[in-house]
Amino acid sequence: MIRVLTSFRPVLCIACAVLAWTFSPPLLAQESYPTKPVRLVIPFPPGGTLDKVGRMLAQRLSDQWGQSVVIDNRPGGNGVIGGDAVAKAPADAYTLLFNASTFVTAPLTMRSVPYKTQTDFAPIALVALAPLSIAVSNKLGVSDLKSLIQAAKAQPDAF
Repeated sequence: MIRVLTSFRPVLCIACAVLAWTFSPPLLAQESYPTKPVRLVIPFPPGGTLDKVGRMLAQRLSDQWGQSVVIDNRPGGNGVIGGDAVAKAPADAYTLLFNASTFVTAPLTMRSVPYKTQTDFAPIALVALAPLSIAVSNKLGVSDLKSLIQAAKAQPDAF
């Protein structure tokens, strides 16, 4: 009985390979992405850092894909207007959102937003990191974060 099963194994492997080959032509016939221009929504006005980086990204993607990547600036509402445009767009990967940290903080700092950040969108890639800084007036008399915190604790009503 064991010899029969062992000799049947090559036949089973060949049958599986033929079956897989039968279904592979439809997979190979799929169109490659993208087949039409891609819209990159930037929810801030032209000229800012996010817009400049988005335009560089669009150019690189266009060169790589051989397809146009069109910038669509949708400023307003701390990025919410652009996010809403993408949330309402067809889920076909031809409308992409290029956003910053306000995309995550807006739902936490605003009464409501017309979309759910964690469920209506899928993150694709981290494109850039931007350093941030804290600056205060020289008249405050602090020179680092530690002294700023100490001053704020000492005089909470002044901050």
